[in-house]
Amino acid sequence: MPPRPVHPAWIFLSLLVVLGTARADDLLSYDFEAGADLARYDRLSFDRGVDARIAEPGMGDAGACLQMGNREPARYANLTLRGPFTMVRNLTVAFDVKAASEVPDAGQYVGFLAYEGDKQFFGQAPFDGQWHHVEAAIAGLHPTNGGTLRLGQVFDRITIYGRAKNDHDSRMTVWLDNLHLFAAPPASRLSDQVRTSYANPPFLDWRADGTPQQLALSRDPAFPEGATQTFAVQHAWFTPPKPLEPGTWYWKVLATGELADGWSETRRVVIPPETHSFQPRPLPLAELAGRPHPRLVDVAAERGKLDAAGLAALVKQAENEHRQGIADDCPIWVEGDPRWPTWIDWYGKAHGGITSAAGTRLARIGRICALTGDPQVIAWTRELALKAARWDPEGGSNYRRGDIGAHHFLRGLNWCYDALYVHLDETDRTTLRTALVARAEQFWKALAPFPGGENNNHAW
Repeated sequence: MPPRPVHPAWIFLSLLVVLGTARADDLLSYDFEAGADLARYDRLSFDRGVDARIAEPGMGDAGACLQMGNREPARYANLTLRGPFTMVRNLTVAFDVKAASEVPDAGQYVGFLAYEGDKQFFGQAPFDGQWHHVEAAIAGLHPTNGGTLRLGQVFDRITIYGRAKNDHDSRMTVWLDNLHLFAAPPASRLSDQVRTSYANPPFLDWRADGTPQQLALSRDPAFPEGATQTFAVQHAWFTPPKPLEPGTWYWKVLATGELADGWSETRRVVIPPETHSFQPRPLPLAELAGRPHPRLVDVAAERGKLDAAGLAALVKQAENEHRQGIADDCPIWVEGDPRWPTWIDWYGKAHGGITSAAGTRLARIGRICALTGDPQVIAWTRELALKAARWDPEGGSNYRRGDIGAHHFLRGLNWCYDALYVHLDETDRTTLRTALVARAEQFWKALAPFPGGENNNHAW
C-alpha cells in the first residue's frame, strides 16, 4: 500500500498551463487527446474498484483529461503507469493534477510512487480543486523502506493516487492531464509552498539530488544579478550568515550529481517583523574529528572535580547499570500480541521500557567508562555495547517505529563507542561503528529535509 507522507521530495509545483504536446525528450507522453477509448493509453491500469474515463475540460479549461475515482469509500484511488522504466540521469515525471473528495476536506494529498520490486520512492502534491503542475525528479523521491536510487535500476511501475485523510475511507476523484516521463532536468519554477520562519536567519534545507554547489537568495523571484546573494554550499542545508530583513525571500539551489543536475524549484520563506535572532556557533567538524577519544566529555576537567570517593561511587553505579543489563532486542508491535493489546501499550512498555531504557543505560555507563577508565567498567561497557550492536536496526528499535526511543538508543551507542574506542580491537570497533552508521542513516533519511521548520521539538 502507498505509505503515509514522510516529507516532500524535490517537487516542482505551479499553476502554469502546460501544453499537451509531446516533448522531444519524452520517454512516455499522454495528453489524453487520443479519444475516449482507454485502451489507447496502453501503459495505464487501474485498481479494482476504480472507475476511469476521458473527461473534459482538461488543464487550462481546454481539451481532455483523465478522470478516475473509487466507486466505494476507500483510502486510495489509484492508477498504475506500467513499466519497465530504467533510471537514467535527470529522469523526471511530470503531470497536471487536481482532486476532490465526496466529503469536503477528506483528501490528504495526491501521492506518486516509483517501485523497484517492493522498494518504494515517494513524492506528493496538494489534494485540492485547483490544477497544479508537478515536475518531480525521480532522483529526489523519498525512499520509504530502505531502497537506494542508482543509474540503471529498473522501475516496474509508477503509481499516482489520491490519499484519504487520517486513514479514513472516502470517495475521491482525481483528474490528470499532460502526463510525461522524460530525461531532462525539471524546469526551475516557483513552488506553491511558502514557509514562515520565526527564526532569523532562517534554516534552509532541501532533499539533495546531487552535490550542492550554489544557493541563490533574493527578494525578487527572477534573481536579478544586482539583487541576488549567492553562496557556495557543501551540504543539503544552509543558514544565511546574518539575519534577513522582514519580507518574502526567494531561494533555489544548483546541484550536480550522478543522478540529476540543474536548479531546484524556487522556494519562498517569509520573515515576519518579529523573529528570534539566534545564531549558534558552527561546529568545527574537522577539528573535532582530529581529537583523541573520548570526545563527548572533557575527561580532565570532569575528573578534576572527583575525589577517590566520587570515582568509587561512579564505579558502583556502573556495576548497577551492568547488573540491570539490556534486553536481547525490542520486539515489533504486532496486532493481537497479548503482551500489549494496543499500539500505545507497546509504545509505553516496549518502545519506552526496552528501547529508551537501553539507550539511557548505555549513555550512563558509557559516560562513567570515559570518566573513570576503570578496567572493570570498560569490560562491563563493552559487553553491553556489543549486545546492543546486535539489535536489528530494522526491528522494534527502528526510527520509524518510535523516534524518541531510537534517539536514546543511538545516543547511548555513541557514548559507548566514544568511551571504548581506544580499548577495542578493530573487529569490535567495526561492529559498533556499523550499528551506529545504520541507525544514524535512518535519522538522516527522515530529517533531510528537516520536517516542521525550526520549531520542530524532535530536533535530534
